[in-house]
Amino acid sequence: MRTSVYSGYTLTETSITLAVACILMAVAVPIFDGAYRSSSADSAAQLIAQQLSYARGLAIGSHAPVLLESNPDGNAVTVASGTGSARGPFYLPGGMQIQTVASIPDTPDALGATLLGVGGHTEMTFLDNGAVIDDPVSNNLCSGTFFLKHQDGDPASSRAVTLLGGTGRVRIWRYDTQAHAWK
Repeated sequence: MRTSVYSGYTLTETSITLAVACILMAVAVPIFDGAYRSSSADSAAQLIAQQLSYARGLAIGSHAPVLLESNPDGNAVTVASGTGSARGPFYLPGGMQIQTVASIPDTPDALGATLLGVGGHTEMTFLDNGAVIDDPVSNNLCSGTFFLKHQDGDPASSRAVTLLGGTGRVRIWRYDTQAHAWK
C-alpha cells in the first residue's frame, strides 16, 4: 500500500473553513466598529474635561486669566495662559467633533447650547477664582455644554461635557440610545 507524500486539506474542507471565517468577520467587524466609536467618544469627552480642569487649575495657580479655544473645525482645543505659552492643540480622536447645536435633548444639567465649536464661540477665559467668562469685556459668566458626536452622526457616539461657569465644575454625560436619555 502506497501513501501519499502530500497530506493536507481537501478543497471542500478549505472552502468550508473560509466560509465560516468570513461569516465570523462579517459579524465581528460591526461590533468592533461600534466599540471603536464608543471608545473614541469617551476619549474625546475625557480630553475636553481634562483641558477644562487644566485651564481652571492653571488660572487659579498662576493668578492670571487662561484662555481655552477651539479651532474653526471644532475638532481641537488649545489652552493658552496669560504668559503667552500655549498647550495644544489637542485633537479629538476618531472623527469626533464639538457640535454647534445638539441634535438630541439637553443634558439633565440643562445648561444649554454648546460653548465652543463650529459657528459658535471659539474661546472662553478662566479667571483666577476658577470662574469662566465668554467675553473679557462684558465679564459674563459662561455656563454651557460641549456636545460631542462622531462626524458621521451616529447617536451612540454622543457625549456631553457640562461646565458650570461660576465654579468651573465639569461633568461628563453619555447618551443612552435605548433609553433616549443622558446618563
